[in-house]
Amino acid sequence: NHPYHEDPYQDFDDPELARFVVSKPYILVNLNKMSDEELLSHGACGLMEVLLKRASKANFVSWLKANRSLVRSHASVSYLEDSLRYCLEVADADADTLTEAFASIDPKLNEPIMRAVQQIEARGEARGEARGEARGEARGRQEGRQEGMQTRSLEIARNMLHQLHLGIEVVQQATGLSKQELARL
Repeated sequence: NHPYHEDPYQDFDDPELARFVVSKPYILVNLNKMSDEELLSHGACGLMEVLLKRASKANFVSWLKANRSLVRSHASVSYLEDSLRYCLEVADADADTLTEAFASIDPKLNEPIMRAVQQIEARGEARGEARGEARGEARGRQEGRQEGMQTRSLEIARNMLHQLHLGIEVVQQATGLSKQELARL
């Protein structure tokens, strides 16, 4: 016996609406072929669609500044945070310029904007740390292998010199060790 419904639609507040929405075919659209006005008519996600469309364009920051009132009138904080994260990833503008442009839309948005920036910075720091750790581990493994090979070469050279009584030149040629290293054995 498990605590979940056999019919997954029963987990929704309105199972009939869930069946209807899920059963509809989804159509992918090219945002670049639709006007901003048409995209904005798509309800809560309209602004997100416009920002997705515009973010990769070279003039995005100037468009954003010129259309502050449009963005402000359609702004939903959760979509705006996601939009900012997306724009920071794809826009040609530097992060400070882009953040300032978003912040100029509405002072009430400063907190969510700063939260999004902090999340992005934290992700960047985590990626940087992971890369640094991976490089450090790789460097450590390489150094360990080199030390191990050096130690083994010294052991072999010691045996060749003291047990087999071979000459320094022969041992040097066989092991690749220097005369100074062999003299210390």
